[in-house]
Amino acid sequence: MFLQNNKLTKVCTAQTEGTVTGHYTTTNLSQKSKKIYHPIYTYSVSNVVYTHRSPAGSSKQKLKEGNKITVYFEPSNPTTCYIKEEIASARFIGTGIAILGVITVIFSFFWQNAAKEGKLIA
Repeated sequence: MFLQNNKLTKVCTAQTEGTVTGHYTTTNLSQKSKKIYHPIYTYSVSNVVYTHRSPAGSSKQKLKEGNKITVYFEPSNPTTCYIKEEIASARFIGTGIAILGVITVIFSFFWQNAAKEGKLIA
């Protein structure tokens, strides 16, 4: 997702105003009873109206129906688009994964040293 969003920020060089028109929901993978809200928004380019269902979502409806948003789109293909909330969500997830990776490496290092020195508790 991060690489896809990185590509979007490079190719989507034009912008226009859009409007949040609703939400669709998905189920949280780890907590089936929790819903994830994804915004649906419309925007217009050269008098053509586009509707986009955002792949990014959150447990709360951060964007309310009727909110005005900035939509960034690819000039040669206006269906390729994103809003800043989608990019921020992916960066947050990417940062979390990176931090978890660093913690895992540090833990493994100390675990291996303790095992070599016979300091592990059985």
